[in-house]
Amino acid sequence: RRDRLVPALQLALRDEASVRIHERDLESGYLACLPDSPEQPQSPALTYASLHVQLHDDEQIEMAGVLAISQEKERTLLMLPGLGIMGFATQALMLATLAQWLNTPRLRDALLNNLERQHQDRLTEISRDTDLYLEPFTAADVQLQPITTAPFVHAFDRLLNKQRNDIRYACEQPDTADQQSRQLLIREAIRMRGLLGPAAMLELRELTNRQRQYHRNLPDWMKIANEADLQTYAGHLQHYDEAHIAMLSVLGSAASPEHFAEARLRARLADDLGH
Repeated sequence: RRDRLVPALQLALRDEASVRIHERDLESGYLACLPDSPEQPQSPALTYASLHVQLHDDEQIEMAGVLAISQEKERTLLMLPGLGIMGFATQALMLATLAQWLNTPRLRDALLNNLERQHQDRLTEISRDTDLYLEPFTAADVQLQPITTAPFVHAFDRLLNKQRNDIRYACEQPDTADQQSRQLLIREAIRMRGLLGPAAMLELRELTNRQRQYHRNLPDWMKIANEADLQTYAGHLQHYDEAHIAMLSVLGSAASPEHFAEARLRARLADDLGH
């Protein structure tokens, strides 16, 4: 399986880089961080590193499958399973950006999906416990460790290790007495949703394309409006929605204001005539 999937991973990354360059999401210079083909030897000008997160003073946890490729610590290409590739001008900028993402709840979940399940559950318990406090991450908590072996093989092997450890963790859960619940945990560990295969990346790309189409269809004034004008516009839309909801509640079953007026008139006439 490794002999087939590792070359496919390299080719998929290069294809994605080419697409992003074509869409102007990535500078063309980042393509030099990837080999032209799986058979091409590693360039001595490139350094490969795995990404680790400092969760405790004496514990660094590797983010499985994550790979950082740098040109002499300057231009850096970050490979995130399920999210694709991202370019950074320097390694320092990449580490600082990742620390910011780890301090943002929505982005944190996407990044920590690469950790083994037991570490994810531990962080979830800390965030839910009001007596515990999770200190903000800093750039020093996100560290790179050089990879001296074949980098893409290393990344793939770490994903397989995560899969095995997550399956073992699901089997050893003492609080899962229900057989179906335990089977569900095991299936989720085997599936590794968003990490193995292109499904998550394709969903993300489809969402990105929809956002671009939505932006293209916006009026020209909205594309160039400043933040204050957009907030004012959003406030007017909210007031309109509230007024529309209030109107519908008054109309009741009437299909239009005219029907509502006619129904009220009939009801009033009936009351006046004693019917």
